[in-house]
Amino acid sequence: MKKKFAILLTAAVLLSACLTGCGGGYAAKYSAEGLKYTNNTSDLATMSFEQFDGTKVFGLNAKKDSEGMITYSASLESGSITVYYDNDGTKREMFTINGGEKVSSTSGPFGDGRVYVIVETNEASANGNFEFEIE
Repeated sequence: MKKKFAILLTAAVLLSACLTGCGGGYAAKYSAEGLKYTNNTSDLATMSFEQFDGTKVFGLNAKKDSEGMITYSASLESGSITVYYDNDGTKREMFTINGGEKVSSTSGPFGDGRVYVIVETNEASANGNFEFEIE
């Protein structure tokens, strides 16, 4: 009986590790007011809000024939947000924006495949606009 339990427990731990670390197992968890977002195409994601606190995740597809770069722009009235990306199982910082700032730049290149963009607040934030596009 103990051996079956140990095997079952080991399988559960391995499954859990794979779900959180394999292929962008990121979970969105947030509270928001006036949140509007799109991610209905494979190469564009947008997000705007009046109030936001937490994590929002977008999945984009880099294509073989693309340059594999993400062009992004963001503005934020108050608070602080860090945006990360993951295209190979490792979460990396793309940029941080603080209240009163605007940013616009590119990040990459990425190989073909799924690129996760993770928007995380460092503190509750207000009146933000974000756009991410793979070119």
